[in-house]
Amino acid sequence: MKIVQAEIPDFESVRRIVQTTIWSVYPRYYPSGAVVFFARHHSDESIAADIACLFVLPEHQHRGYVDAEYHTIQTDSGGFLCYDVMRKTV
Repeated sequence: MKIVQAEIPDFESVRRIVQTTIWSVYPRYYPSGAVVFFARHHSDESIAADIACLFVLPEHQHRGYVDAEYHTIQTDSGGFLCYDVMRKTV
């Protein structure tokens, strides 16, 4: 697997990777409302504005990065968003 910086011409591929990752991985870790939140949060507009974010397709995950820290953020609606900070091991 090779990591490359995405650019605007790569938008469709990036959108596919982002949405595939959200809908296939996030349901294992988040309640359904949070999954919908993330899918909406990563709209076409937000992806285009920050196309350099790192999303990894499920079949390429767990190859060289491990959880280093775990964080939670309470939302305005009283729910919690949880995320891991990753550390490269390879």
